[in-house]
Amino acid sequence: MQDKANDFYANLEINLKESIFGQDNQIKKIIRSLKKRELLNKKIPYSLLINGKKNSGKIFFANTLLKNIVSEKNIITIDAKEYMDSHTISKLWQEHASFLNS
Repeated sequence: MQDKANDFYANLEINLKESIFGQDNQIKKIIRSLKKRELLNKKIPYSLLINGKKNSGKIFFANTLLKNIVSEKNIITIDAKEYMDSHTISKLWQEHASFLNS
């Protein structure tokens, strides 16, 4: 099982570096974080918060990472700018209540 996990993370790092340029240090940090949480051994949801300057490629990075880890049908994207007002936060819970109850 350990060899399978090492191969997975090595391939993931290669795939990310082929798609994302100039972010080798960040890719290594993400891979280290995923290894630490033993992503392959657990059947639980995993969240990752990526922050940075505007137009720095956060969404592209997240999408590329997730497409290498899970199928697209298992990805939920939440755009925080839609929920900036205090009265709109309730929309978030209403929209995603079905997956929380399953």
